[in-house]
Amino acid sequence: MKSPHTTTATPPNAPRALTIPSRRIARSRRGTAVYAALLISAVTFAGTLTANPAAASTGLEADSEAVELAELVEQVAPDGAEVVTGELVGTAIEATADGVVVDLPIDSSAAIELAQANSVGVATLEVALPEEVDLQPAVVAPDGSLVYEAADDGASAVVQVLDDGSVRLQTVSPDADSPTEFTYSFGDNTYPVLQADGSVELFEESGGLAATVGEVAPAWAFDADGQPVPTHYEVLDGALVQVIEPGSAASYPIVADPKLTSTWWNKTIYFNRNETNNVALGAGVTGLIGALIPAHPVVKGAIAAAGGSTALVANWAYNRNQCLKIVIYGWPPVFGGVVPQNATRSEAGGYCK
Repeated sequence: MKSPHTTTATPPNAPRALTIPSRRIARSRRGTAVYAALLISAVTFAGTLTANPAAASTGLEADSEAVELAELVEQVAPDGAEVVTGELVGTAIEATADGVVVDLPIDSSAAIELAQANSVGVATLEVALPEEVDLQPAVVAPDGSLVYEAADDGASAVVQVLDDGSVRLQTVSPDADSPTEFTYSFGDNTYPVLQADGSVELFEESGGLAATVGEVAPAWAFDADGQPVPTHYEVLDGALVQVIEPGSAASYPIVADPKLTSTWWNKTIYFNRNETNNVALGAGVTGLIGALIPAHPVVKGAIAAAGGSTALVANWAYNRNQCLKIVIYGWPPVFGGVVPQNATRSEAGGYCK
């Protein structure tokens, strides 16, 4: 597959070298020295494990290795965002941040769900942990991270809800025998589209419409010395694959991260050629969207307020072999915040067809 984007440059706030080893690193080329460092770190965290407020109400307190995995991620993450602590609700940890409710399942085979808080009829964005890893049920680290330790000698996963409502999905590869590809799927009718800057847009398709429902930030990965590891995304069979390319000089563990954001503001709804023509001929846009794409009532009302200009733009686009799209700026959309536009054939992964 062609690699459209590879990350090698160090981002802002580049991480320092990772100083806390995973237990499995003791089996790597670092040998005895690393194992000694592990014993020191285990003593360091003994006090932390007896007072873990993030896990106190869940009964899912992390062991020493899980704490170390969370600490590794904290050291390497480049954006400095705060991790939000959730509460146990049924079989998942539920955390709310910046208007987004995130359900993080204890069962590693279940999907993570993101939804807008206090809204009805808004589609939930789902993402599954990578299919290449065999994970134990989640435990909660002191900072609120959910840690899914490897059930074998492979990669582990650390999932964090951030204070901006986004979710980080980190894999931690302990050695050179670990997978170098991690596949993320987003549920039925949701597909990823690579962007020129290395990010990914997520679209939910239903009938003749496709709506933006999320985005994934450009990929990053760092090794145990804090050095960037080349990485990029690929799309295969409707799933997103993060590929990491550690060289022979890379030190382990390697932490790799897609960051997922649910899009419920600055939303774009794309129409295919047939539905563009229907709108141009006077079909009701609000009813069409309500029937095919779950939409917030305020969104549907704002689209209705766009009125006759939507049909005019649809007619203009259709006659130029293009399609209609409706862009909703801001939240909630205010007067002038709903704009019908033409969409080229290449937008939304070539949805205009």
